[in-house]
Amino acid sequence: MKAHPEIAWESDSHPDGKPHFDPRSRTLQEMLKQVTLRREIYCLEFAFKPLRQLILDLPRPDGRLQRKVVHYMVYRVRYRGGDLRPAADNPEEPIFTRIESVSYPSKRFFPVMVLEDKESGKSWTDQILPTALERIAIRESITAPLYNSVDITSVKIPRSSDPEAPGVWGVATWVDVEPSIDFLSVNVYGLTNAFEQEGEGADAPYRRKALSLNFYRPGDAMEQTQDRVRFGVPAYNDEDEQAYVLEKYGLEKRLDYRWVFR
Repeated sequence: MKAHPEIAWESDSHPDGKPHFDPRSRTLQEMLKQVTLRREIYCLEFAFKPLRQLILDLPRPDGRLQRKVVHYMVYRVRYRGGDLRPAADNPEEPIFTRIESVSYPSKRFFPVMVLEDKESGKSWTDQILPTALERIAIRESITAPLYNSVDITSVKIPRSSDPEAPGVWGVATWVDVEPSIDFLSVNVYGLTNAFEQEGEGADAPYRRKALSLNFYRPGDAMEQTQDRVRFGVPAYNDEDEQAYVLEKYGLEKRLDYRWVFR
């Protein structure tokens, strides 16, 4: 809370000292107090450029080239520090009652990027395309080193509080994506080590926390590279049409992005 005072909820600025709609327990500040930390948690800052398409000649296993449409997203990651962990004030106590902030000189990013078709449920995991890096860097005017999802894991992301810090640049690439895709999301794994267990017991599955970015692509299967992919969930005045779109994304209200456990 001390690191981010902007999220604090002040009761004296609201009538009767109550939030306008939700109960006080649903304010961000109160929900943070309900989180139980059992280990150290970190999070990286993530920024991205628009999701775009590019036609490239890609090598096949037999050495010949095959022309394909490549979906790609250029992104930047930075490490701000401020990791949270239980404070061992008294190691003999079974429960640590205080949370402390800790920072390290650098962190590493181990990304997994999954592009998901919200209509069919199909998904495509980011593929490594070495021949695409230079073309994408030139098109996006990236002068810093641009890494794929494997090479970026070997790069130390330095801690910095400077808002102008360059960070580390990467790119995710997908091929063979359904050409008629309209409603899609990109799920970014690796930005945090947070996870949750669904249920109890040794057989209960664990789910990783991912940043889910929603996109909308108005167009068709013809001339895919000419279609602009827009960030966010489209908005419609017609309630039935808006409800139809929200159902595709599995949402109750319009959200351009959200944290999910998968």
